[in-house]
Amino acid sequence: MKIYVKGIVYNPYKNELLFIRRNEDLKWEVPGGKLETHDHVEMSLLKRIKEDIGIAVEIESLEYAKLCGDLSKPTHLVLMYICTTPSEGITLSLDHSEYRWKDLDEILSWEYLEDYYKEEFIKYDIVERLNNIFIKVHEEE
Repeated sequence: MKIYVKGIVYNPYKNELLFIRRNEDLKWEVPGGKLETHDHVEMSLLKRIKEDIGIAVEIESLEYAKLCGDLSKPTHLVLMYICTTPSEGITLSLDHSEYRWKDLDEILSWEYLEDYYKEEFIKYDIVERLNNIFIKVHEEE
């Protein structure tokens, strides 16, 4: 079974999430990629994100693990993390054509966000978790 590590990249200073657009099918996604055999999960996530967007991030938490495909024979597992960065200067990989920083308050109504992301963000209270990071960062200032 394939395992994918993905990172919801959040800039808590601007209250924005990063999405990147795949060249392959023009769909918007969060950075990350396939976990290779014997890779350390979090090290692989940091590497894949750096490859996709050219910036370093800090892993905040593993938010959920989701089996995809038929439940009797899943095709892959997605490990979704929340990551933070103060950086905005993105350098995309050749696999991606564009990026967008989207305001957290508008994310669930963004027309280009795939429904499964919206469903997962609601199911796992992602917006609320990111709001908590935002509050924490701004209390420390």
